[in-house]
Amino acid sequence: MKRSLLIIVILVQLAVLSSCKKQDSEPVVENNSITGMWTESQTNLLYRNFLFAGDGNFKQYLAIKTNNVIQAITISGTYTVSGNKIGVKVTEQITKNGNDAEVKTALNTTLFDLGTFTIKNNVMVINYTTYPADAPVPTTITLRRELPLPL
Repeated sequence: MKRSLLIIVILVQLAVLSSCKKQDSEPVVENNSITGMWTESQTNLLYRNFLFAGDGNFKQYLAIKTNNVIQAITISGTYTVSGNKIGVKVTEQITKNGNDAEVKTALNTTLFDLGTFTIKNNVMVINYTTYPADAPVPTTITLRRELPLPL
C-alpha cells in the first residue's frame, strides 16, 4: 500500500513539473508562418502587397494611381526571420509608369530596419524604424494575410 501511494505521489509530482513551462523572453514565430501574400489596407489611389516566399525570397508590389496613370513599383530581395525579428535585403526595383517601358534598378538597401513582428488571426504587425531627415522614427505597418481561394 505504501509503495502504491509513493508511486502515485511521484507520478503527480512529475505531471505537475512537466506542465510547468519556461516563458521565453521573446516570442518565437515559425519561419513559415510569415510565408505567403500579405496586403496593406488599400485605398483607391494606393495598393501594396508583400510576398514572403517559402524559399526566403521577398517581393513588394506597389501601385499608385495619379491623374489616371498607374505607376507600378516592384522591389525584390530576400528576407530572414529569427524569432520575432525580421530583416529584408532589397536587391532590385522595377518601375513602370503607365504604358512606358519597365525600368530595372539594382539596389543594396534594407527594409523594416530593426524590425519585429507578430502574427495573430492572419494579421501581421511589423514594428520597425524609418529614417526621415530629422531623426529615427518608430513605424508600424499592419498587413492582412491573403488567404488562398478554395478550389
